[in-house]
Amino acid sequence: MSTHTKKLYSIPYKLGLIIFSIDFAALLIASLVSNLYFPLFLHDDPSNLGSQVFNYYAFFNALIIFNFNHKGHYKNRVPWWQQMRAILKSIGTIILVTLITYFIFDLKISLSYVFISWILAYGLLIIGRIVVYSILPRFDDWKLPVTLFGDNQMVIDCMYAFYNDGQTGFEVETILLRDKNKKPICLNFIPDDHPPIKMVDASKDYIEYIKSNPDSFYIIGLEGIRGENRDKLINTLENNNINYAIVPPTKRLHLYGMEPHYFFGNDIMLLHTRKRPQEPLSRFIERALDILISGSCLPIL
Repeated sequence: MSTHTKKLYSIPYKLGLIIFSIDFAALLIASLVSNLYFPLFLHDDPSNLGSQVFNYYAFFNALIIFNFNHKGHYKNRVPWWQQMRAILKSIGTIILVTLITYFIFDLKISLSYVFISWILAYGLLIIGRIVVYSILPRFDDWKLPVTLFGDNQMVIDCMYAFYNDGQTGFEVETILLRDKNKKPICLNFIPDDHPPIKMVDASKDYIEYIKSNPDSFYIIGLEGIRGENRDKLINTLENNNINYAIVPPTKRLHLYGMEPHYFFGNDIMLLHTRKRPQEPLSRFIERALDILISGSCLPIL
């Protein structure tokens, strides 16, 4: 049995530290510039102003970094638009919390500068991510060797997603093709400088190939693999400590907005559609209540 236990999907520590450092620098620069040109607090006693500003930015900047770490931005290979969504939600939530506490406690702050300061932080975070993800491909350990295992359509869908996103470090080296129709795969959307991709016929026996090549990250389409064959495949991956991810059969499903529900102790996962209020006013009230509760607790905490 192989002792291969390295978590290939995780970002190497030094590269995660680079992403963290860029985020920290972006938030620090935004705070310093805002404090210099867009002062938030309007206070009668200037001696207390410095500590207020410091505490305000330090608290919320720490929350942003903590949230990014919780979302795996410094540990895992998170798709680009998922990162952008997390950044936007973090900044938006801070602005809403600041507005709510302003109205509840009658804070002496400049609302216009609140917006300017956090929009500046948002812009610098985006620029920082663009810069850092232009640097990361220069490191050899950023690239993640990937083996795709599935039918023709699954392979094309995965490769298109990987190279359209371009920020995860996935580099397909091998394709284990299970398509019985043997249709040719059109990969003309791949960059010209991409290394050659090895094609392997996996319509029959593929277990031995997987056992002898444990140092790749396997992405597996389970559609068409059932019963004993599926159990044998998963057991081979698990028993040899091979890193893998599963692509469930979700064709023609609108996955965005679906919420996974796990039945622990059972091999079942349900994808639920999130029922949201359709009327704009209802959506606003639902979101406002969430922010109001958390915003009311923050000053106390």
